[in-house]
Amino acid sequence: MPMKTGFNKKYIRYIPFVALSVIALCLGCMSQWHSDAVFYKFVVPIDQETDPSQPIMAVSDIFQSQYNHYFSCNGRFFIHFIVQLFCGILGKYVFAACNAVVWFLLPLAVTRITCGKDFGLRTALTVSALIFLLFMSLNFDPPFQINYLWTSLMFCGWIMVFFGDKRRDGIGFILLFGVFSFLFGNANESFSIPVGAALIFYAVLKKLRLSTLQWVSAVSFGIGAIVLIVAPGNWIKFGDVDGSAFGLSNIEQILPAFLFPVIWLFSVLVRGEHRDRGLFGRFLLAVAVVCYLLCLYLKGCSGFRMFISGNLCLILLALPSIVRCKSIRWINLGLVLICGCFLWVRAGEISRTADAIDAMYSGYAKSQDGIVYIPDDQFVTIGRHYRFSKGTFIADASFRYPGKPDMRLRPASMRYLPVDRDTNIVVRISDNAWLLLQSTENPRDFIVEKTLLPGLLNKRMADRQLDFDKHADITFETLSHSRAAIYVNTRPAILNAQVTLKQP
Repeated sequence: MPMKTGFNKKYIRYIPFVALSVIALCLGCMSQWHSDAVFYKFVVPIDQETDPSQPIMAVSDIFQSQYNHYFSCNGRFFIHFIVQLFCGILGKYVFAACNAVVWFLLPLAVTRITCGKDFGLRTALTVSALIFLLFMSLNFDPPFQINYLWTSLMFCGWIMVFFGDKRRDGIGFILLFGVFSFLFGNANESFSIPVGAALIFYAVLKKLRLSTLQWVSAVSFGIGAIVLIVAPGNWIKFGDVDGSAFGLSNIEQILPAFLFPVIWLFSVLVRGEHRDRGLFGRFLLAVAVVCYLLCLYLKGCSGFRMFISGNLCLILLALPSIVRCKSIRWINLGLVLICGCFLWVRAGEISRTADAIDAMYSGYAKSQDGIVYIPDDQFVTIGRHYRFSKGTFIADASFRYPGKPDMRLRPASMRYLPVDRDTNIVVRISDNAWLLLQSTENPRDFIVEKTLLPGLLNKRMADRQLDFDKHADITFETLSHSRAAIYVNTRPAILNAQVTLKQP
């Protein structure tokens, strides 16, 4: 008996969502957690300058950790409670499985919001590709995925109820949704501030004529957002934002976020029969506008992920027009090709980072003095993570292998340098990385000479003097007579760099 056509269409349209879920599961299992994911395996210290030492062993430890976190880091008590539950107790593979479910549910929710229940394979493919581009750059670990991907799913669920049919909402459901709204408001300030501002805008447009559910939800959301925003840890974090956030590296990090305003503008140009979505559309646009203004004020200090709430709203606004576009087949083909190339690059990055971290821990397990040498290319891969999270890596290594001396990670080339002598040395260890030793008694200046667009523009840029006192910048170890550092040119296609010793 032939299979019914309706049966095929009903299930085939979910293939893009399933594909995203499988990709997320594979990348989650491939990943080796580092930086924030390792930091949240421990009770957060009350002092930001203190390295963690007490591992999370029970749920009660998470409560203590989040209490400290509220006063030292930020106010995301609810969302980081979940983060620490996975990082400290449940582990990588349980997280990867749960995260894969969210990767399935988020594009499904976006599709339901924009196109209703009746959608086809092409629509699902378009949505999946855009969600892929929005979130694939995030680390596949609890701090990044839960803070942004999972919160995005909360946002989609929240607007589906807030703007849905109110006639069937009983008192029990309204109270439950009020609790959910409080948790969503407390989840992440990059969502809470834009959504809160858009809620005020929406209420003004409605002349405060909101339903009971909307009033309860809005007030609960606002309380959760206030609890989040007034956290002392948030003001410590905001106080660290300065003019340096406008540097070339930061601008490069936030550029991908501007793909989505372009997509939205394209949808406006091809709108065709699609018309404005009324107050709901204005609410989404208000979220996007406030999000971008917030990022401008904070100088995009956390990179592209600060723009996620606004860009998600731009996707929700753009999709009804895009999926009705006559060229949707070609659009989907282009999106799939872009996503395929991006996936190849991301999988390679994740694999190389995982290999380097595995080498670090396995080398520490074999080390007698705590000194671990890994190949130069692997040190280049994780050197930045190690410099910024050195204390966390050391704490995790000691927890894995108790009783051993503190770990000290070094590139293999350092074996052959006179590390115990008073010396200044620069050694090129790859095409775009240099190992440096600066004497503590008789320091010399190390200069980076840069050329913009080599082979095309060849414009010589101002020299930069490397600052060994900014330990998170380049220095990774202080020795008896010198400081060891590494400089990596992360943009070789744009800049040609050379590190030299300044002549005395």
